[in-house]
Amino acid sequence: MIRFAIYLRCQSPRAYESLRESGVLRLPNQATLRDYTNFIQPKSGFQAEAFQELKKVAKDLPSEKKYVCLLHDEMKVKSDLVYDRRSEQVIGFTNPETWTFDEDETKRIATHVLVFMVIGINSNIKMSIGHFPTRSSTADELFPLLWKAVAYLEITCGLKVISSTSDKASPNQRLYRLHRTGNEDVVFFADNPFSEEKRNIYFFSDVPHLIKTIRNNVHKSRPGGTKYLWNTNSNILWSHVETVYNDDMQGQLYRTKLKYDHVYLTPSSTMNVRLAAQVLSRSVGRIMSAYYGPEMAETSKFFQLVDRFFDCLNGRSLHEAIRTRKPDLAPYKQADDPRFEFLRGEFLDYFSNWQASVTARPGFTKQERNKMVLSHQTIEGIIMTGEMNLLV
Repeated sequence: MIRFAIYLRCQSPRAYESLRESGVLRLPNQATLRDYTNFIQPKSGFQAEAFQELKKVAKDLPSEKKYVCLLHDEMKVKSDLVYDRRSEQVIGFTNPETWTFDEDETKRIATHVLVFMVIGINSNIKMSIGHFPTRSSTADELFPLLWKAVAYLEITCGLKVISSTSDKASPNQRLYRLHRTGNEDVVFFADNPFSEEKRNIYFFSDVPHLIKTIRNNVHKSRPGGTKYLWNTNSNILWSHVETVYNDDMQGQLYRTKLKYDHVYLTPSSTMNVRLAAQVLSRSVGRIMSAYYGPEMAETSKFFQLVDRFFDCLNGRSLHEAIRTRKPDLAPYKQADDPRFEFLRGEFLDYFSNWQASVTARPGFTKQERNKMVLSHQTIEGIIMTGEMNLLV
């Protein structure tokens, strides 16, 4: 209840107070919530108090519930300096350890915040363990922070870090490539030197973020655009989505969930995972296949494959598959689950064949061929995430 109350207050303190005073819900006073949110005084760096709390929690957990996933993400913040009366420090500078003597003073003010968080695989653990003010982190800065977090969680807390998740920002891609031990094209895992037993840490991209980047690639696919996707004698174009939407609106058919915000993207709607997933959906793909023939056949096939990929890796509850009538959302209970075969075979093979088809197409330059496939970063994220789920 406290967590729900804190969530409501974060959305709108005024609305929270109105709801509390109405008596519809018995909610704690905002002063009480502040005691909870300020239990650990936030400061830049890893939080020693957070690790102590995690140590207490892990002490009572059975071995199979100590597995956790480490996440990190960087978000842009408003650059400013604020005086903290509790710590008597000025907040807003980047980490002093990264400063150089010839650096402009203005470059020491943070523009981003890097956050590390730990989530239990089959437990209720969910806690932020540290944040760092930055001016956009590099892979060289992320590498020691990632392994320092792993060391704290393994040695201090007694937890078992089994995976690391992030988006496909360039520094994160290079971070994982730093773990190469040979000539691998894509790095899926690395040895965990802090584990008591021989155990790996598996790297994979955040699947909702992958769905957004795939949708963004399709959105750019148009004549004169930065992409002009092509596979096996057919194009995958954003105009196909526009055609389905416009026909629905003109005929008031409502065959799909497509609305104006799905089709005509803004900087805000570009970041919305729900909008991306509803475009790259089985329902949109089936409408294209049923009503628009060979012209949209490849777009239809691609959308339906991506929809199933998202379902295979995005189940949120034990009963969601029953409620939505989508069996791919069911929890994994056995190593020979047929969804693994789909990921290993049909899904990953589709992208391999796509690349081979473009490579074999004569009469085009390297730059033109690059426009015919998804971006290298997106393909790497798809392969890394698909392969990682087969290795774990």
